[in-house]
Amino acid sequence: MRFSTVWIGASILVVALAGAIRAESASPLSDPDGERVRRFLEDRIRVDPDDIIAQNRLAEIYLQRLSENGAYEWLSRAREAVRRSLASVPDEQNATGLFLQARVEYESHHFAAARDGALRLTKIEPGKSRGYALLGDALLEFGDLDDAAAAYAELEKRSRDPIELESRLARLDLVRGEYEGAQTHFEKALQTARAASLPNPEVVAWCLVQLGQLSFNTGHWDAAEKHYQSALTEQPSNFTAQEHLAELRAARDQYDESVGIYHQVIERTARPEFSQALGDVYAAMGKLPEAARWHADARDAYVKNANEGNAHYFHHLAGYFADVEEKPAEAVKWARRDLELRHTAAAEDALSWALYRGSQFAEAAAIAKRILARGTKDAHILAHAGMIFLAAGEPAHGKEILAEAGRINPRHNSFHVHR
Repeated sequence: MRFSTVWIGASILVVALAGAIRAESASPLSDPDGERVRRFLEDRIRVDPDDIIAQNRLAEIYLQRLSENGAYEWLSRAREAVRRSLASVPDEQNATGLFLQARVEYESHHFAAARDGALRLTKIEPGKSRGYALLGDALLEFGDLDDAAAAYAELEKRSRDPIELESRLARLDLVRGEYEGAQTHFEKALQTARAASLPNPEVVAWCLVQLGQLSFNTGHWDAAEKHYQSALTEQPSNFTAQEHLAELRAARDQYDESVGIYHQVIERTARPEFSQALGDVYAAMGKLPEAARWHADARDAYVKNANEGNAHYFHHLAGYFADVEEKPAEAVKWARRDLELRHTAAAEDALSWALYRGSQFAEAAAIAKRILARGTKDAHILAHAGMIFLAAGEPAHGKEILAEAGRINPRHNSFHVHR
């Protein structure tokens, strides 16, 4: 149940396109829950499948639904909508279709395709910000921090949306281990979201959750509690805020409350990572039969998604087979598949930890050293590295790294979930 926590998942749709989301809210076709406009557009493309405006608009709505409830059926729908859009009108005359296609690839963890699409978008519309935003996001997933920073510098020259910029600069600082800078950028994004002429509770809640996660992962639990509760005040149905609060409850040994929150989240969106987290809570409570049932549900859903071509859960499978069922060969297999798609410190950590679980200490230590050379300050990744060095016959180095993990987050050994 002690997994390496990724600071921010790949999905940053809520703020990545805050302007587009606000534009959707202002559409004359929109209604309070968006269902009427979605049905209208779906009826329209049944009559005219070549209507790229309707197809692109539907892709936006489907991606928004993905951000709202996490159900990956919306990602498949978005992929089909942009496929039809670009089949009707090629990207040279359909930049929005290309943009949405790159977003779909990004959410699918096809980061090379997202990078290439974003790069092409910057050539087609060099004066706009959205291509550079996506380009920087994809480059971050490859660990190309300097190139990502350069893309964000181009974004800064073009963007009129501080949220679009500040959220990305925060993520770049997180990857670099510059937590004070990350907090400042998130706070700027939050201030902008709250001051917007068209308030968007979802964006405000997203910013608050990021600040809460930053506080949680540096051991400041009271601050995390405050941010999560504020997010839920803004948007009571925000499942991301709820599941983060459930994690905090378990870390505080408030297991019954944590279980109750996770059950509420799973009733709304049955994503397998939430089932795994609930299993982890039951395991921490010593309720092993309940833990086994929820873990098995998570495993089966992970594997089903992977077999259907959904790469999103490769990373989760690596962690699951390293720490829950402890099948190191399986963990290594999925970690290597994840690394084919991205080269983040978290992805490399998953492989080094899987190798460690399989007693392949020398190879695990070599990867851990490569991770440390990046300058990561994630306490959970550092704790893994310290344990790996101890096992690999480098006790002094291992103790030094474990001490650094403790300085960054004195509570890193407490309950936390794998994201």
